[in-house]
Amino acid sequence: MARWVVPCGRSAGQPAVVLGITNRANHGNSVVPPGRSPGRIRPFGNAHAARTVLFVTALILAPHCVAGAGEDFEQGKRAFRAGDIVTAMVPLKRASQAGHAGAQALYAQILDRPEFNEEAVAWFRKSAEQSDPDGQYGLGSMLAAGEGVERDLVAARGWMEKAASQGHVLAINLLAQSYINGQLGLTAADRASPQALAVLIRAADIDFLPAIEALAQAYVSGGYGAAPDPASAEKYAAKLRARPGAKTGKGGKK
Repeated sequence: MARWVVPCGRSAGQPAVVLGITNRANHGNSVVPPGRSPGRIRPFGNAHAARTVLFVTALILAPHCVAGAGEDFEQGKRAFRAGDIVTAMVPLKRASQAGHAGAQALYAQILDRPEFNEEAVAWFRKSAEQSDPDGQYGLGSMLAAGEGVERDLVAARGWMEKAASQGHVLAINLLAQSYINGQLGLTAADRASPQALAVLIRAADIDFLPAIEALAQAYVSGGYGAAPDPASAEKYAAKLRARPGAKTGKGGKK
């Protein structure tokens, strides 16, 4: 009897779901569940019906596969946070191969540390294409640095913007820093645009100090798409005064 195995991303020592299929030459188009003999199975009229049953069965089993990947991801993440990278890699790789976006991003991050750059890029991309913000940020970082992939600042900024739109703090702060310093291929016109102001305000709202400093100055003399505005200048200067060691600029003198 031939068998089809539906894997759920588990290790070899764990059970997989097995669907028995009779050899068509001996038993016709019949589907034999585990534990049933071919003689007790009613044959299907054609191969299409057999494929339909297998497709429906796969749909029923899919949540179990996803659940297994999620468990592997949590196990790997716990080990990673505990500093046990070797232990973390086994379940993270398993979950990544099963399509778990969060696991793919974390597994890529681990691969990036010892400079397995091409592999890291591949897993970051799989994660990013599933709209995982960590994957998007990771892929953007690799593209910006040209590690494991041809350097592409425009594409890097695009992935960073996608991550930032989902609230990824590191992506928001990196974009703000890029508008301040002219990184990620941003032009002078880009840095004077309403988009620049919006990014800086968002970064300042999550207490990113360089963004607060930039806005305190911009609302005094203009810049980053902002027009002079004494009330806004004082608002950001006050935030600066609450931060020891911060630059106050003209608008932030005590």
